[in-house]
Amino acid sequence: MNIDSPHRPPLEVSKKIDALCDQFEGEFRVGLSPHIEDFLLKVDESYRPALFQELLGLEVDLRLELTKSADVFPALDGPATITSPLSDDPESEYRLRFPQYADLVTRVVCRTVAPRYLGDYELLREIGSGGMGVVYKAVQKYLNQPVAIKVLPQRFSDDPQTVLRFRREMFLIGELNHPNVVRALYAGESKGFLYLVMELVSGTTLQGLMESAWNRYITDESSSERYRMSPGAACEVVRQAALGLAHLSQFGLVHRDVKPANLMITGDGIVKLFDLGLGKFDFGELTAAPSDSTLTRIGTMMGTLDYMAPEQWTDSASVDIRADIYSLGCTLYFMLTNTPPYTGPEYASKRDKFLAHLSGPLPSLDDVLHTSPMGIDAVYRRMLAKEPTERFQTPEELAAAMEPFADHQELMHFFVGVLDPAKQDVAACLSVDGMADKAGLPWFRRPKTRDQILGFALGAVFALAVIGVLTLLF
Repeated sequence: MNIDSPHRPPLEVSKKIDALCDQFEGEFRVGLSPHIEDFLLKVDESYRPALFQELLGLEVDLRLELTKSADVFPALDGPATITSPLSDDPESEYRLRFPQYADLVTRVVCRTVAPRYLGDYELLREIGSGGMGVVYKAVQKYLNQPVAIKVLPQRFSDDPQTVLRFRREMFLIGELNHPNVVRALYAGESKGFLYLVMELVSGTTLQGLMESAWNRYITDESSSERYRMSPGAACEVVRQAALGLAHLSQFGLVHRDVKPANLMITGDGIVKLFDLGLGKFDFGELTAAPSDSTLTRIGTMMGTLDYMAPEQWTDSASVDIRADIYSLGCTLYFMLTNTPPYTGPEYASKRDKFLAHLSGPLPSLDDVLHTSPMGIDAVYRRMLAKEPTERFQTPEELAAAMEPFADHQELMHFFVGVLDPAKQDVAACLSVDGMADKAGLPWFRRPKTRDQILGFALGAVFALAVIGVLTLLF
């Protein structure tokens, strides 16, 4: 199973994972010291990442409980087997123990053992996670200001050069100010954690939105189109994201990790880029040990594989904004199909994905865009050109190419239809500026028509008043 897959295992596999987790916890609590490695062998290899994530979170929670109580769990019969409390650096401990699941280790440990307070901020609840850490809703305790805080993996704080680079990048990101970019408010270090404070955006990630669309589809297959975006909505997302990338490029920044999980969509249909500049910290030289295989090392250092430009696999440090344009093209394909390009059994390994992005045929849109404007396919193919020189050379150029196909109204319709179907009919009546002056409302209730009637009436009253005054005078 692809670790980055947005979909859960089949129902029967999920039930087996739940049963194994119950068994693991039971053995742990009676002092039998179960080993995650042994439990992983009880499921098919393709489902082991999903089971590992559940077992690791469970073991970390149990070891935290043990640490706080300073006791061991007694065995019901026979002497207790002592299970060690959680170490001071559980992330490094588990990454060394499970190098094949290093990214999952970071994701689970950061989510489970992060402190409640970082500087002047109180962490309230987790609102997202990924290979680069966990995002929390938080509040600035003196101003009572709600914010979002990204807590980076603890291993980054152990390297002075990494800390210096983090501060330098945050200095540049702090200058950004654009409606299509999540604004960074503060960056700091506390209790061994590097963290970034960002504006709290009311909305959902594109990844989350598409997951919700898929979940609604599999529970109600009455509409075969419900699980994917319409071309107009998808092009609008790309257009706005391209404008955000254009702002980044003005400061010499490259995102390097454009993907659905790093695009926020607000309730007003505004698309915002976030996780700016953080993708570059997930390089191979920061891992605990070098890999034996260059190709494996490349896959490990890059994190998300499905959205990376070909040049990003081989020389990530020197990529430019055109790599982000390629990633945005992969994201466009994802929105139109609810699956990344180069997905399936033939692309199961990192090597297969690498070769596909490097020289494989471009996945066709013909199967999903039966009635779309022909120009969308040409734009899509140019975004995913293997050679950077054959892509759009600037995000501004891409945004202009998307303009004729982008439809803000379609994006709002999809957003509301997925998250609140009861309001879908209302969303269908909304125009780009949020006013119902098209179909769906009676003519006398349309704002633009009401304004015209009111203007005409006021003009008539004024004219009659002038005529009355002239009549009295003459």
